Amino acid sequence: MIEGSSRPGAPGIIDELPVVSRLSATRAPTRTTILSQTRPLPGLVSPRDTRQTTNRSAFDDLDKGLGDIRLRYVGLFSDGDLNYEIDRQQQPEADREPSLAEMTTAALSSLHRASHCKDKGYFIMIEASRIDHASHAYDSVAHLWDVLEYNNVVNVVTKWIDEHPDTAMLSVADHETGGLTFPSGYDPRPLAAAKHSIAYLTELWNDYNGNDRRGFLRNEILPAYGVNDATDAEVEALLAGDFAANLAKPMNKRTGHAWSTCGHSAVDTTLYAYGAEDMGDQLIIDMAGAHNNTELPKYIAKALKVSLEEVTELLRANGTDWIPRV
Repeated sequence: MIEGSSRPGAPGIIDELPVVSRLSATRAPTRTTILSQTRPLPGLVSPRDTRQTTNRSAFDDLDKGLGDIRLRYVGLFSDGDLNYEIDRQQQPEADREPSLAEMTTAALSSLHRASHCKDKGYFIMIEASRIDHASHAYDSVAHLWDVLEYNNVVNVVTKWIDEHPDTAMLSVADHETGGLTFPSGYDPRPLAAAKHSIAYLTELWNDYNGNDRRGFLRNEILPAYGVNDATDAEVEALLAGDFAANLAKPMNKRTGHAWSTCGHSAVDTTLYAYGAEDMGDQLIIDMAGAHNNTELPKYIAKALKVSLEEVTELLRANGTDWIPRV
């Protein structure tokens, strides 16, 4: 993540942004990052020097990063957040957004091709940000599918590392969201019947202009969320309002998901790491055990042979007004 819109050295610092939205590229500048949710991109997307891919066909032309690719390129596949994985799966194949795993493959391949003959490597940040969104919404369905897709991403990266042992992976969440627990009686099987997220179904509900709202709930909305045996009380709660929150409750009741907060929790998060050969051995020495989150960038700087002190000095050379204020 690169904070600030007028920091020293800003132009040309990013080679590819494969996971952003069209809205991100046009909003007022405040920050730049590589992730799967909406963030403003300050003046870094220019048709003159950046290839833009905006649909499935254009992404497929990248040939998983093995095609005729010129850095820089940016993928703008949505006007807002990319779809939850479960909703993406239901899109027509010709129009389907690339998955996070597909974009990861293309990014790794193209960055490797651009850097393997040089003395400097690359750094890539991959964020499965919609896991957090699903947790805020108590959406156990969307949460499951986006976690599974992140597992696919990890499989892509670890296989890549096996074939490129000069590369290492760190995987960690900046926080837990939702305070998710699984008390006795937990049964995940009802999740398998769901076809869409709460966000998708809420939009569908808001767009409905028919005269049988109760029937639309029972016959369309609830079955699409995997609930085929809704009680009268559950239907009435949805009709009464607070639709998204009340849609989450029937599924969580049937599966036994227990969410304790709609915000972030203070539990420790798990650090996963992977390396091969000598780099893997050193990764264990450096990163096994419990760490403050500030230790992660220090490891990355060591692995990339860069000095955080020198970079900090450069960034502060002309003042610090460019640093965002919270």
